[in-house]
Amino acid sequence: MRLPIIYGVIFGLLSSFFKFSDLENNFIDTLPFIFLFLSIVIATIHYKNKHSNIQFTYKQVVRLGVVVVFVASIVISVSTYYYCAFQNPEFISNEIEDAKIELMKTTTDLKVIDSKLMQLKEANTIGRYVFNVFTANLVVGMFLSFILSVFLRGNLRLIK
Repeated sequence: MRLPIIYGVIFGLLSSFFKFSDLENNFIDTLPFIFLFLSIVIATIHYKNKHSNIQFTYKQVVRLGVVVVFVASIVISVSTYYYCAFQNPEFISNEIEDAKIELMKTTTDLKVIDSKLMQLKEANTIGRYVFNVFTANLVVGMFLSFILSVFLRGNLRLIK
């Protein structure tokens, strides 16, 4: 089970790098999920190549994908914490300011804006943000693992 852990760490670091790069692009925002997809596919194919004498069941491929996704989610969460706490401590306040700008576009009632901003300030902490990142990556990755396992449990090989 060392191979899925290694792939989880590699793809978690790649996802983290692009997640916090200064590039402003919608495609960049989807890269972590693309990396989760690729990590499951590549780890499964590599693992199957290494153990070519075993016929893999759906359950085994799902478990392999879940391990990769779990490790990648932990790596992404740790790097998110590091980024929010040390590299860019103003990250949460900037997110709240962006939300304030969006609220001002939708409503002119200052009481509504103030109450929503107070709710955001109370709810948005680094710990909660890191938890949300972890659960989002884990849920999406597990969903991908369940779907991809249907296709990857066969005799798919990169190298013979």
